[in-house]
Amino acid sequence: MSIEIGQTWREVDPRFDHRVKVVGFCEETGKVKIESAGKVTKAKRERFNGKRGGYKLVPAN
Repeated sequence: MSIEIGQTWREVDPRFDHRVKVVGFCEETGKVKIESAGKVTKAKRERFNGKRGGYKLVPAN
């Protein structure tokens, strides 16, 4: 699955309703820059896999 800027992803954990937006990529570390609640952080690409402990793509309407 391709990770693209502007996509919205949801945390795959039934305890949380946590959504993040992809805002860029870090060339040095290979991580994905994500924004959540107005804060930009980085996440490993491996987390964008749709499995528990990761993120699942939210379909665009």
